[in-house]
Order: sequence, then structure tokens, then C-alpha cells
Amino acid sequence: MDAEICGKISYQNIESLKTAVKRLEKGGWITKDHFTDDCGNYIVDEMPDIDYKKLTIEIPWFWYHNLIMHLDNLFAKGKGKGKVVWASSDGDFEGGVIVDGKETVYNLAEWAKSNGIEEPPHEDEDEDEDDDENVDKDSIDPDFENEVINAFMEFHLAEK
Repeated sequence: MDAEICGKISYQNIESLKTAVKRLEKGGWITKDHFTDDCGNYIVDEMPDIDYKKLTIEIPWFWYHNLIMHLDNLFAKGKGKGKVVWASSDGDFEGGVIVDGKETVYNLAEWAKSNGIEEPPHEDEDEDEDDDENVDKDSIDPDFENEVINAFMEFHLAEK
């Protein structure tokens, strides 16, 4: 599952950090202490995303392939502390906030509604009333999806 993910995790000791880094390297999400895209390009060039002195992993805001399924491993057995926020429209329209390993999952359509973000009305692609086969009543407008995902991420990243 693909998802936008961003956050920071701190570790109690170097061994726990190195274990998390190995998991990320094995999954192909980091190279030489930098998170990378699917082509191997660094997401952020300036500084490494792994800080061995501060014992932290900084996950830059990006659309990651399958990393969401492994986030709990980065907080394994209470060794990781911090916050990671994710949002996805790949399958379900959901978002989540993980704080010190405890995750809260949100239905993003409901979250948007309760935060005053309204989906625009669906426009029928075919004006013929007899042909409803070409209109997907459950589809979500891509601009609305992006607006909600960005608002969700920004809101929860700003929370202390």
C-alpha cells in the first residue's frame, strides 16, 4: 500500500537505531542513511535522515511504497519514541497517527467533513440519464483527495 508518510523517531540506544536502519535498508527505503524514491534518488539531499549522534530517524514527507506496513517495526518493543503521520488513498481513504508506537487510524472522508473540508459535487461524465454505467458514484475527486491528505498531514504534524 502506498502512503504519504512523515515523522521522527528517537531511540534509546544505538543498537535499537541500527536495527531500525537495517529494516529500512532491507525494504529499500533508505540508502547511505538517506530515504530514497523508487529510482534510488535521495528525497532530501542536504543532510542524512539518520542521525547516529542524536539516535534519530527523520522520515521526510513523501509518497512511500509499502513502508506503511512496516512502521510498527520502527517502534518495536517500545524502543522507538516519536510521531509518524501517514495518509493514503490506495484502497481505503485513511490516515493515521502513530505516537510512541500507539496508532490511531482515521477515515479521511469523515475527518475532512468534521474539519470543514467539503468534497465538491460529482460531475457526471455522461449527460445521458439512461447510461449510468460510466459514472462511478463512489469515486473521490483527486483534487479533494490531495487537499484532505495535505490538510490531515499538516494538522497532525503540527500537533505536539
